[in-house]
Formats: sequence, C-alpha cells, structure tokens
Amino acid sequence: AIPEKVVAYQEAIRIFGDAATKEVEEVQRHIAELNQFSSGVSSLKLDAEELRRETEALEEKVATLEVRKGELVELLSADNELEKATSDVEKELQEDIKLMNKRMSLLED
Repeated sequence: AIPEKVVAYQEAIRIFGDAATKEVEEVQRHIAELNQFSSGVSSLKLDAEELRRETEALEEKVATLEVRKGELVELLSADNELEKATSDVEKELQEDIKLMNKRMSLLED
C-alpha cells in the first residue's frame, strides 16, 4: 500500500502541474484574444512590451512551480527513505523481542 504522505505529495505535484498548465492556457487565450482584437481594429496594436512582460511573468511562475515540484520530489524521496528506515528498525526490534522471549522461556525452564 502506498503511504498517505506519498499520495499527498503526488497529489500536490499534480495540482502544481495542473495550475501551471491552466495559467499557460489562460495567458495563451488572453494573447489570442488581444491578437484577434488588434487585428480586427486597425487603430489598435498589441503592445509588444506588455506581451513580453506577461510572458516573463508566466515564465517566472512556471520556474517557481518547477522549483516547488523539485522540492516536493526531494521531500517524497526523503519521506520514502525515512519510512523504509522506520520499517527496518521496527523489524529489528520485533526480532529482538522474539529473541528476548525465547531467552526468557529458556530461563524459566
């Protein structure tokens, strides 16, 4: 079974990816609307500087989401390692308890 933390991290990564995709689509839709409007009206022109700023802002958001995604992947990896180490320690302790019970049984006899 997949630990709840792993599922939560995977869900967070999926949400960040979905958000980035939606933002890209929204900006592309906005750019398309601006292009359509400006091409339909000769007196209006798309401001290249504004478009550049929007593109840079979007690129910054995507970069931030990529960094967050990387951090979540690292956290997931660390969590997996911690869970494995915890499981290994638990197994060792269970073995120690079994051995102690066997020794106590031998001492009682």
